[in-house]
Amino acid sequence: MKLTLNKWSALYLMRSLRVDRGQSRLLNRRTNLLDPDPAPLQRWGKSYFAKGQGALGQLQGQTVHVAVSRGDARLQSRHVVNTVYGSGIPPRSFIDIGDGVAISSPE
Repeated sequence: MKLTLNKWSALYLMRSLRVDRGQSRLLNRRTNLLDPDPAPLQRWGKSYFAKGQGALGQLQGQTVHVAVSRGDARLQSRHVVNTVYGSGIPPRSFIDIGDGVAISSPE
């Protein structure tokens, strides 16, 4: 799975990682914007976000804010709000928190 979270979803996960002292080291791993990829699944199903797989478990029941690099990469789900960033994002502007999930960084 590959997914980049932004806005409230990224902030929520960042705060939870900072509170958990053992996980704060993850905030130093930088990456680029990851377009959504559900592998090994064939597609993003509605139950994927409802069940909260992996790092998404902390967002269970919440709207998930996703960053994508182009319009055709948007996720089609009522649990997802997409933001398209076609250009203007500096390299390595996101934090890799594991499980194929990256979050936007305010720094």
